[in-house]
Amino acid sequence: MSALTKLESHFGVPLPRGYVDWNSKHYLDYHNHADKYLWVNEAEWIPPEDIPEYDLGRVNIIRSLIPFAVSGRGDHWCWNTQVCNSSAEYEILFCLHDEDLAEAYAPTFPAWYYSNCLYYAAGTLDNSPESIDKARNNLRLWSQRLSEIYSGSWVDHLASLAEATPFEYKHPKLRADVVLFGFITAMDVERIVANEFGRRYLDEKVKWGEFA
Repeated sequence: MSALTKLESHFGVPLPRGYVDWNSKHYLDYHNHADKYLWVNEAEWIPPEDIPEYDLGRVNIIRSLIPFAVSGRGDHWCWNTQVCNSSAEYEILFCLHDEDLAEAYAPTFPAWYYSNCLYYAAGTLDNSPESIDKARNNLRLWSQRLSEIYSGSWVDHLASLAEATPFEYKHPKLRADVVLFGFITAMDVERIVANEFGRRYLDEKVKWGEFA
């Protein structure tokens, strides 16, 4: 029995098809296939075989919450299988390790990936040529990977961002002296998220568990 089959049996739900596809191509397995590993901004993949016994460090966690990746700060990306938006596609929560509330982040696995890529493009780089080239290469690769699990405008959008000229901008919610640098503004990303996924995935939070 494969790790994914065991995982589906443990939680009693099918996994998103895109996740299953990427796992079969070894994109999620750094230890055995580092050359194929898919790096995603602020998301280190949890090995599927570790997920059933994975400790989220909370009690009274949302029933059938399935963690699949973790950020550098120890925050968890989880499928909330209580909210099924289409066949084998579940709402994704960003469960902050030091807060009671999780961010409702995206309605599906491809939407999560696209949104994550957009936020990266909006300002996780500096204006050095090396950083810009690295970001372009990331966006090109991410567009290609997204095309393997989703067919639609998001793929072309990521590809077009990779060829755009990055620029400085300011965010109205940040201090006046804070200057961001990206291929797209964070404000535009927020508008895209609201239009494509709904305002729930900008504004709403969910209690995901309690501190022990």
